[in-house]
Amino acid sequence: MNGLILTAAVVVGAYLVGSFPSAYVMTRLFGKGDIRKIGSGNLGGMNTVRNAGRVPGVLTGLFDFGKGLLVVYLVRHLTADPYLPLWAAVACVAGHNWMIYMGFRGGKGLGATIGALLLLAPLALPVALVVAVLASLALKDSYAGTVAGVASIPASLWFIYQDPVRLLFGMALAAVIIAKHVPDLKRFAAGKKELI
Repeated sequence: MNGLILTAAVVVGAYLVGSFPSAYVMTRLFGKGDIRKIGSGNLGGMNTVRNAGRVPGVLTGLFDFGKGLLVVYLVRHLTADPYLPLWAAVACVAGHNWMIYMGFRGGKGLGATIGALLLLAPLALPVALVVAVLASLALKDSYAGTVAGVASIPASLWFIYQDPVRLLFGMALAAVIIAKHVPDLKRFAAGKKELI
């Protein structure tokens, strides 16, 4: 029972950390207004950089990256369970994508994912980056390329670890991110330009 309580507490806590609205806070602090009403309305670093300025955008990206990094680091030191940090990472990214403090609006999870994977599976990051860049160039669309990069994560994790649990983690993580890119994929399929 204690194990279940700990797991539930960690997952909920990771979700709440992920829900910290970095983009909203930064744009407010720098007097740029409500990021939800700027550009694409996405609460992430890219929309903030493009439409609120480089400094608040970079700070937003660093905070989002730090959320994923912090959650994995803390959970690793809280428990000896090798798999709990994986699910905490998924919860953190889900929290970023659907922020409870912002009416379940959010970002697209890339910053938090990079932070988490840097500790959980650093070798999967360069593979995803290369796939994303090549796909972006081939498709002439950065969001479609990003989805391709994210989709490569489960395969990379399987190749590196040969662990069904880590494969499932990669699939869950990719699903959480791709779910937020569905509108971009529909726009791409319709031949429309990227939202900024």
